[in-house]
Amino acid sequence: MIGHMQFFCTIRSMGGPLAITDSEGKEHYHARTVPDIGERLALLAADGGGQLAAIVREPMTGGFEVLITGKRTALVRFRGLVNVQCLIETPDGGLVVTGDVPGGTYKLYPNADLGAEPLAEVVRRRGSNVRYELGISVADGEDLVRLLATVLSIEYLCEDRRTETSDLRTGLRVFLRLIGMHH
Repeated sequence: MIGHMQFFCTIRSMGGPLAITDSEGKEHYHARTVPDIGERLALLAADGGGQLAAIVREPMTGGFEVLITGKRTALVRFRGLVNVQCLIETPDGGLVVTGDVPGGTYKLYPNADLGAEPLAEVVRRRGSNVRYELGISVADGEDLVRLLATVLSIEYLCEDRRTETSDLRTGLRVFLRLIGMHH
């Protein structure tokens, strides 16, 4: 990617506050859950400038809406059980996600134009003493707030998927034990 800004995010818990820093460690943004409102996250300016975006659960799709100044700029959702696809609807036609979203390496492209430079590239890895560390590169001139909020939405959906899979495995083990097929 020619010309980009690098951001890093350390996620200690999916419901906890998180800081988004540049490559020198200076905090530019932080995100936190909104008290008393279920499944809502606020992306805030680190300098105290207030809320820049809201990430809100969209009950009809199970995805997340990215709202900037009260207007939907993206709807992020997953489709499929085995071959999971990340779908991002935007007012200007959508974003395409390539790579391994569940595995933690993916890119976002504009309007299915895979020949274009990616708008953002993400690498997630398990951290020491933290849940995840994200490296996010955003192309120069792109809407940083929209793309960062979209990436956070994708990460929250991945966490939902991991939790559902874990719950399903636990439920299956309990069921197999009950019918005497698992020791």
